[in-house]
Amino acid sequence: MKFAQICYGRQNKSGSVLWDNLPEFLREIYYLKVYRPVFEETGLFSAEGIVSYLPFSANEKNTALLEKYVKKELLRLKAEGSEFFSVEYNMPIPDGYKVTNGKSLICMLSNYLVSRGCVKRGKSFEEADIAVIDGGNSLTDILLNVISPKATKIWLYTLRYDLIKPLLEYIFSQTGLCVGVCSSFGSYLLKNSDIVINLSKCREYFGSLGKNAVYIDIADDRDNTNRLMRLRKDVLVMRDFKIGFDSKSLKPECAEAALCVINKSFREMIFSTVTPERLKNAAECVASFNLRSF
Repeated sequence: MKFAQICYGRQNKSGSVLWDNLPEFLREIYYLKVYRPVFEETGLFSAEGIVSYLPFSANEKNTALLEKYVKKELLRLKAEGSEFFSVEYNMPIPDGYKVTNGKSLICMLSNYLVSRGCVKRGKSFEEADIAVIDGGNSLTDILLNVISPKATKIWLYTLRYDLIKPLLEYIFSQTGLCVGVCSSFGSYLLKNSDIVINLSKCREYFGSLGKNAVYIDIADDRDNTNRLMRLRKDVLVMRDFKIGFDSKSLKPECAEAALCVINKSFREMIFSTVTPERLKNAAECVASFNLRSF
């Protein structure tokens, strides 16, 4: 079992390569029938991997050709033992492949991000009011389990209280922390929060944030965050996270793909369901490599 990292191999500008000047039907024949893939072997956390470089830039105009080539390359990599894939932003990936986005790993290391936010607010972890915007997925389960042992005030914005109630009851049984719940972005719970952690790509502008709040955008909701940065200069926005490993800076999605290879609980947590046992085992694996987020 391996992981594969798929990257654009060309710069984001017009190329002068001979075959890129061919008519599109000949160019398609070349890339799908003649062109030999460019790749190299790699490794991370004891997991074997492959880095595959596409012969296109991120602004490739022939999107149909790009999609066909990516599908062909995925089939090749899977046939050679790759099970988990990390890809660049907005790369067209067909259904049926286990693609990591790094967000689960960031949630597992979210205490580092919250601690940075606390320093900005001049408060300790225990003193800070922390609001979490529910993502409607397993990210909420992971994040709340990770930060609840240290926090004393957590507020959750969610529209699925009945579904998430068992999680809140479990957290209370383990930590004694009662997570407050609200269903409006205009709630005073959000307005009074020192730190707001976004797990949702709902594309709504969170203009109700308190003055000088810290906004941690794990969901990577770029349209909303760009607007927030433009209109609220007082708010500190944290996004584009990296994973620190030894002296290296890793892309979260790449680190996550490698961890999926070496740890069964980690991959089951991401591609199946989060359970306390899986989260515990995955957290031990992550801790063994002394990973951190920043």
